[in-house]
Amino acid sequence: MENWQLSKLCNDVKNLMKANGLIFHQDTVRSLVPDERYQQYKNAVEDILLDHTYSEVRTLDKVVDDYQMRYNVVGSVHKAFFADGLDGKRYKYLCVEQTILHFEHRQFRFMDWLLENYIYMNFSEQVSEYWNFLNTDGALERCLNALTNEVFRCLN
Repeated sequence: MENWQLSKLCNDVKNLMKANGLIFHQDTVRSLVPDERYQQYKNAVEDILLDHTYSEVRTLDKVVDDYQMRYNVVGSVHKAFFADGLDGKRYKYLCVEQTILHFEHRQFRFMDWLLENYIYMNFSEQVSEYWNFLNTDGALERCLNALTNEVFRCLN
């Protein structure tokens, strides 16, 4: 994972744990055994990644809100998930998809999943099902563990 992304994630984890009362004084985690401490970090990483995913998909929902041909499955999905770049249209990977691509070297695209399931309205309502889909073969769980290991190492 790129250093700036990891440092931002570490900062987000730290802030979430502070907000939940798990970090106090000089950023030490309350007296938890290492396994419990690791699980707290993992829960924070997963919550943040899921929150980012919901946020990104809600933004995509807004992109197609005014799209007049919402009934056109392919058109509305493409309108939401592609953006103009320097080299033409580029797919906007979600944070969770980038994480899986980084750690698993596999591509999962929310857009493809939506099209396969003929879902084209209110994308954000589908995030929990997509999240479950990402973990059908354990890919998401392995990524969460790898990401947690990096965050745990950086913050301890």
